[in-house]
Amino acid sequence: MKQLGIPLAGEMLTQDPLLVDRTLEGGGGYRVEDDDLDVYRRPFLKSSDAGRSLFVTVRNLQLPQAMTELQAFANWKQPVLIAWGIKDPWLPVSLAESFVKNLPDGNSFSLKKSATIRKKTGTKK
Repeated sequence: MKQLGIPLAGEMLTQDPLLVDRTLEGGGGYRVEDDDLDVYRRPFLKSSDAGRSLFVTVRNLQLPQAMTELQAFANWKQPVLIAWGIKDPWLPVSLAESFVKNLPDGNSFSLKKSATIRKKTGTKK
């Protein structure tokens, strides 16, 4: 993610419409159909605005500050329930479990058949 914010290299990388393919398919073991990928590729193919927006977003992303804000949940007084899909190809359930451990009134449960990207089972006509 940080590489996308490097001057010049990041500007070139964020203009690549295949970045969509690599991001969506590379994050998990699923094949995303071309018709579905076209929806996400289209903005990159029509103009450079999508890539420029991505570049600026990555450059402005303040990961250390965001992580500090997440740590503030340790003082959260309300009950928190985290539901997490075990088959999530991008974020392991261990992240949810470690997050819940730091909450004074936190609980979690795992969804055994849940994933971020659902595998296509049929074709619509």
